[in-house]
Amino acid sequence: MAHELLVTIFSANADAIYYTTDGSDPTSGSTLYTGSVPIPFSCTLKAFATRAGYTDSDIGTAVYVITI
Repeated sequence: MAHELLVTIFSANADAIYYTTDGSDPTSGSTLYTGSVPIPFSCTLKAFATRAGYTDSDIGTAVYVITI
């Protein structure tokens, strides 16, 4: 049986949020957040928010360890 965690990323004023799940720092070329991120195994999720006319946010990091 597959186990999967769905993670929601939120920023109240962002135009876009970009993320990675391989531990690398995200860029504007990374995956665009459009809904819950499936975390099927242990990983490091990193994300940042952008908004036109503003400096990009700092990169947020969360480490998920799924033990069954």
